[in-house]
Amino acid sequence: MAKVQPILDNLTKLRYDQAISLMTGDYKGFKQASKDFASIAVKDFELAKQVKGPVVKNVPLFSRTGFKMAKVWFLNLFRIKTTDEKELAKLYEKYFVEKKFLQK
Repeated sequence: MAKVQPILDNLTKLRYDQAISLMTGDYKGFKQASKDFASIAVKDFELAKQVKGPVVKNVPLFSRTGFKMAKVWFLNLFRIKTTDEKELAKLYEKYFVEKKFLQK
């Protein structure tokens, strides 16, 4: 348990960094937080599933925050992902498929 808590704290901090960078329009910060989160989460995927980040809801697109978020989403859409990010996406996809079919 002693080794698990710092990893969970770091993953949670990176999730919050992603959300704050997204809302402030800081693409470089968002990109770095995403890369760091993916590199840690691939090693400890079971812990990464437990981490809950902040939920961004009801932000109008035609507002200052909405434009900043859209800019980051657009730049992230065409960014070349690292191998850790690709592997993490595959792990999450596998996890959600298993979860969907095991619940029925």
